[in-house]
Amino acid sequence: MKRTKIYVETLGCPKNLVRTQDFYRQLDYSNYEVVYSPEEADMIVVNTCGFIADAVEESLAVALQLKEEYPDKVLVFAGCVPLRFGTELVQRELPEFDYVVPGFNMPSVFSVYQGALQTSVLTYPYAYVSIAEGCNGRCSYCTIPKFWGSLKSRPAAEIVDEINELYEIGIREVILVSQDTGAWGTDLYGKPSLELLLKALQDTQISWIRLMYVNPTFITEKLLLAWKDNGRVLPYFDIPVQSGSDKMLRRMRRGYHRNQILQALKLIDGVFAENTKRTSIMVGFPGETEDDLQATLDLLIQGEFHHVGVFGYCDEEEADSHKLMPKVDPEIINTRKTNAEAVALELHRLWEEKCVGKTYQCLAEASSGSEFIGRIWGQAPEIDGMFLGKGEVEPGEMVEIVVEKTKPGQLIGRKKVQKATSNK
Repeated sequence: MKRTKIYVETLGCPKNLVRTQDFYRQLDYSNYEVVYSPEEADMIVVNTCGFIADAVEESLAVALQLKEEYPDKVLVFAGCVPLRFGTELVQRELPEFDYVVPGFNMPSVFSVYQGALQTSVLTYPYAYVSIAEGCNGRCSYCTIPKFWGSLKSRPAAEIVDEINELYEIGIREVILVSQDTGAWGTDLYGKPSLELLLKALQDTQISWIRLMYVNPTFITEKLLLAWKDNGRVLPYFDIPVQSGSDKMLRRMRRGYHRNQILQALKLIDGVFAENTKRTSIMVGFPGETEDDLQATLDLLIQGEFHHVGVFGYCDEEEADSHKLMPKVDPEIINTRKTNAEAVALELHRLWEEKCVGKTYQCLAEASSGSEFIGRIWGQAPEIDGMFLGKGEVEPGEMVEIVVEKTKPGQLIGRKKVQKATSNK
């Protein structure tokens, strides 16, 4: 029997990549085959992002373009957009889509089952693992809780099992993601219990475990000691502060203030002599002044962040912040974003310079002859740059390297003679 060929176009954040990976794992491979271009496919699945208006517009544009280019192929419009706006509305407004699926509930389209992981759909030695869905936070600019609901943590044993399965097929780094990672376990144990998950993760063989989206509220000495004791969890801290202005933090309903951010960073430096810090900031939030922006930029410098993502405020009608005044002019938002990005680039450049002359573990992702590309532990996939090295290395291999020089977004060096034996 001929197998149906499926192509998945994944849009948005790493959490959407997790949902696509879950879909791959559930697919009945006796009836379906994953392909990597829409030309080869019988069915095209668009895993959409509905976080902000720009993401919704991109999702619609990509799906409509795919349907226009491949009108004879079945198109499934799935993910966050139909979850946010409702299946009936999307079907009514966009009848050209063959199926509309809220979230990634693919059994409603075709039969799937919990099957074994398939090596054919994993092309890098890292994978994203979701530890929870939903969020108990009520940030004024965010609509996620309205369509994903409150926090629903996955049990630790289930997460450990998934990581062990990933290790067996060659994955050497897992990136733990959720809407609010530090809140993990609140629904299971009555309070944030991320340290319990970190302890459970000691029962894995994976080389690197990286945590993303840990808000400063949850950074405590107890958590950091569990982080350090694990041995596999990298001293890489992704702390999305959003602003350094107390006025903006209150309007955003972030649940913490500037001094709490600085205290969290101080705790990190006290426990980890060597660490890497990433954050994200939002500029142009309603009511933001130049002084508020400067407070944010000062925080980036004072906090010694190494990697910074900068986002301009998007005025979502469904978000509570839509009612806040005064609005910041879009041109001013763009100017502030440009200025903030300049600071972010300088901080990243300083971090790259500090890496020169040092020896690190590197996870190789691809190789060609005597050259390879990979990442050191201070670089998360896709967002923190790459390491370009000389030496014969196999993809997925963990090697010891020396950083010799830098280019913007790149560390450049060579493989040391002996392979690494430790995690960092």
